Amino acid sequence: MSNILSQAKHSLPIVVVGVFALALSFVILPQIANAATLFSDQFEQSGSSIVAPWNVDGDVTRASKDGDKAVKLNGSDDTEHVWTSVNTTGYTNIHLLFDRKIEGFDDDDELFDVWYNVNGTWYAEGSTGSNSDGWTAINRTLEQASNDSDITIRFRIEADNRNDIAWVDNVQVTGDPLPPATINAQKVICDNESDLPNWGDGEPAFNITSNTAQRWVNSHPGCHLADWKFQLAPDWTGNHGDNTGIAGGAW
Repeated sequence: MSNILSQAKHSLPIVVVGVFALALSFVILPQIANAATLFSDQFEQSGSSIVAPWNVDGDVTRASKDGDKAVKLNGSDDTEHVWTSVNTTGYTNIHLLFDRKIEGFDDDDELFDVWYNVNGTWYAEGSTGSNSDGWTAINRTLEQASNDSDITIRFRIEADNRNDIAWVDNVQVTGDPLPPATINAQKVICDNESDLPNWGDGEPAFNITSNTAQRWVNSHPGCHLADWKFQLAPDWTGNHGDNTGIAGGAW
């Protein structure tokens, strides 16, 4: 079985057990913690209309507030929204930062809230029904928003009077780059199937490290390391077929 080609798609570490062959791989993930700005808007464009990439539903404009332009969500009989899309592909630990100021709220049913959407599911990220004397800086962690090409950020007001106003400014989305993965793979061939490990998930031996394959060969004279090839592909890539040759395309 020395000509077996092992292939996998982003699910690591990987163990492939054949009748007389064992393939072991492990990943080294260096720590990277330098937040990058993925989206930013201070709303200082000319005019009062909300401009791309933002979308609006209801009475939402841009207006001067305390010396700077900001998004102004006015209360009415309907719910007012403003939203945009952000690409977080290649990033994790996603944060939404913005400044907020609330004016005119005087009833229990008046509300300003923040939501984000990932793959059709909405997640609430905080709300308030209270006025603020000044601007409040908000920093929310978007737990479900890592490594996604199209998440939606939405600000919303529910209030029945135009004097009920929510201001939003200095919107920013940040994330940490996903670390690159270094994959090391080794193939062990044994003369007898009984020399192959019979591991189950959760057992200590199932924790594959950089020297697992070599240690196994050292302790099993009937086994040896083999020369082989390993290929990786994104999740969406289909199996190329027989697994006996080098695959092309995204592999």
